[in-house]
Amino acid sequence: MSNGKLKGQSSDRTLARIVGAFSVIILIFLSIYPIVFPIASAHEGEEAAWVPVHQVEGNLVVSTDPSLSQWSQSHHAMVAGLDGVTMDLMSVHNETYLVLLAQRDFSASLNKAGVSIYFNGTVFNSSTDIWGWVGGQNNSTDPSVKSAGTLTGGVLTVVVGRLLAEAAGSTARLNIGVAYDDGIKVASWNNGTAATQLNYDGVGSMGLELLPHLDIFPRTPFVYATVLLAGAVAFILLEFRRFRP
Repeated sequence: MSNGKLKGQSSDRTLARIVGAFSVIILIFLSIYPIVFPIASAHEGEEAAWVPVHQVEGNLVVSTDPSLSQWSQSHHAMVAGLDGVTMDLMSVHNETYLVLLAQRDFSASLNKAGVSIYFNGTVFNSSTDIWGWVGGQNNSTDPSVKSAGTLTGGVLTVVVGRLLAEAAGSTARLNIGVAYDDGIKVASWNNGTAATQLNYDGVGSMGLELLPHLDIFPRTPFVYATVLLAGAVAFILLEFRRFRP
């Protein structure tokens, strides 16, 4: 009878060791998952147009150089221009500053080039702002916005940037983790129209969200791993109570 009890205890202890090893594997998975997949893909593949702005480390530069390391983890939003030419819009933030870089083919002269981002004041509970660059000049309604543009080899590159929140004024305050549905309109054109005079009624709205550093989507693997880990820990605690002298 005692031998049978010892065998039962040995089997239970073996099972506890297996569960413990499984728990360690899950902990390792939870530790390396944010490193292997540090950038969110929230809003990717949704029917509505979204600009998910990924967070990067370090200082950001308002530069038209698309090879800068700050763009290596950026989302690419493809936006049709008013003249039918598609524009590639990249965006990043570092919890302090937001920078967007737009690139598209352009066959006209630089003084006809225009790129703008319209911020819906109703959505942001602020003034309606336009971040724009037209014909080689900053054409923004917000004086704190920095911008630059180049036309090289038939490719127009425009960059705009601003602090997420200005210390004073009624301009849009951009909060991390808030989904601004239909918050912005992005446009590009080739006829020299001023960004402030453009008719934005015909421009489609897009959502904007500044993502936190860790915003894994879909979250299913992370949730499953957490549930399994909790179950394994609970099982081990029960086993320890059973075998405690």
